[in-house]
Amino acid sequence: MRRVIRAAFILALAAALLLSGCGPAAPAKEPEPSDGEITPEETPALTEDAAADVAINPVFALYCEVIPLYRAAWRGAVTGAAGDEAAAGLLLLMMSDEARLCGAFSAVGMLPPSEDGNGFSGSVTAPIPGEGRLHANGSFSFTGEDGLTLSGSYEDGVFTCSDGESEIVLAPLGDGFITAVTSADGTGVTELTSSGLRYARIEGAGRYDPAAQGFPEEGSPVLVCSGSEVRVDE
Repeated sequence: MRRVIRAAFILALAAALLLSGCGPAAPAKEPEPSDGEITPEETPALTEDAAADVAINPVFALYCEVIPLYRAAWRGAVTGAAGDEAAAGLLLLMMSDEARLCGAFSAVGMLPPSEDGNGFSGSVTAPIPGEGRLHANGSFSFTGEDGLTLSGSYEDGVFTCSDGESEIVLAPLGDGFITAVTSADGTGVTELTSSGLRYARIEGAGRYDPAAQGFPEEGSPVLVCSGSEVRVDE
């Protein structure tokens, strides 16, 4: 039951992020009163060296590359699939796979820089409370307060993650990405590009390597989402 609740929460989070980008924008602040005028010369500038010292979690950076592609492809998808049973069924399966990907990104991608300078580690309070470590070599582990366990790596542009029930693989592909989410029920493969997305479901398949195998062009119906266009190619 806890996993079902978590999956529903992550799915809602994914939908919100798809509509808003990588995260909510901070509200604008009113300027505070000052006794004296502050001139541009008095405002400290961020030097190039200081900017280089700001550590960015690479999994979060990857998250912010992937999410805009989903967002662009999703516009009108739910409405477009209404009344089309085949499209709606594949869309729900794709959303479930995406929720797992977003969950992994949201957990590992939120880890702060390690105090020892070796990657990222510590506690995460939201959206998935827990703690973990992302090593400088790309390997990571994460344990959630609700019992969620993640392990995997982000190396050479390829993100892999196992949560004990499924295995997620995301690899770069041209101007986008290709993902494969494998569980006991089969494998969902999503191709994300600037033109939209394609999704195919392979039932009963073993582990799928999207970087090597690419998108399955034959044998399964393919959901196509591009802006307001949604269709199923047989």
